[in-house]
Amino acid sequence: MSDLLSDLLSGGAGARPGLPFPTIGTTHKGTVLSFEKEQATDMDDKPRFFASGDPIMEYVFVLQTDYRDRGDDDDGRRWLFAGWKKLDAIRDALRTAGVKTDDAVIGGTLAIQYTGDEQLKGGKTAKLYRSQFVPGTSGDLVGSIPAVDDLV
Repeated sequence: MSDLLSDLLSGGAGARPGLPFPTIGTTHKGTVLSFEKEQATDMDDKPRFFASGDPIMEYVFVLQTDYRDRGDDDDGRRWLFAGWKKLDAIRDALRTAGVKTDDAVIGGTLAIQYTGDEQLKGGKTAKLYRSQFVPGTSGDLVGSIPAVDDLV
């Protein structure tokens, strides 16, 4: 089945199921099918902008995962929307893995874990993440990310 047909059958162009990170320690891992840079949107799917008027951009990774929460037709394909702290963790993982080209990302295994919260100005918080990446198709090489208690 093509990606286009799969998207259509799963609910249409707007159906891009993400990966939830509800609690500290939540970890997701998957094979990178694709990634691209796009303008971030809010919960109502409206484009987001900085106060300056510049668009807020994020990277979107399509991962093939073992995660299933959408019924019998769930194929485990998930969209990982990576901006700010999540993107910082992924960048660190890609640098650590020595990734030099876009092609080295596709087919690699990406794992990301919600590790804690950071207090921001105005009483807001930001989720913090840790990530690990192994290039190529050898997904079994990525072990689990250490438990939150084991992080430095």
